[in-house]
Amino acid sequence: KRFPYASIKMWMSYFKSVDFYAVDNFWGHKIGDKIDDIHNLNAQSINFIYADQGSFEDWDNINAEYPSRFDFVVEDGSHWPNHMVVSLWKSIGIMKSGGYYFMEDIQNPLTSRGWFRYDNSLLAQELLEALSTKKFESRFLNDQQNKDIQDSFEFVDLVLDPSGVNYLAIFKRK
Repeated sequence: KRFPYASIKMWMSYFKSVDFYAVDNFWGHKIGDKIDDIHNLNAQSINFIYADQGSFEDWDNINAEYPSRFDFVVEDGSHWPNHMVVSLWKSIGIMKSGGYYFMEDIQNPLTSRGWFRYDNSLLAQELLEALSTKKFESRFLNDQQNKDIQDSFEFVDLVLDPSGVNYLAIFKRK
């Protein structure tokens, strides 16, 4: 790995006194291979949860364990668009009313489509459309899932990074 746990380290350096949780499935590795990493993260006051953001069962377990627990969620997972929107949908139960959900690394379809092993620029197009319609609806979700998101979240903004490569989407839990 080039920068092990870079996102976790960055957030921990920015937020000095928060109850911090991190979810990961160590993509491509078995949990047994990562026991030392888990102990290291927990020793740094990080509450580590082993789960896969693409697993409905893992999300159901997280929702059962942490109902209405979080003020902020930062989605920085696989970057696959279906995982990203499922995470938004499944996070409804763990977020406090008034909390913010941040979805990062969404490819700008005009400048970075296809640059990475994932291509989530279709998600960017959906979010860009939602800026004008004020209604986020994703082709990666079914009608009920889209309705659940619309009923539970306000789409606040879509922010393009200074290099023009990636967007950050911001949602607020109703």
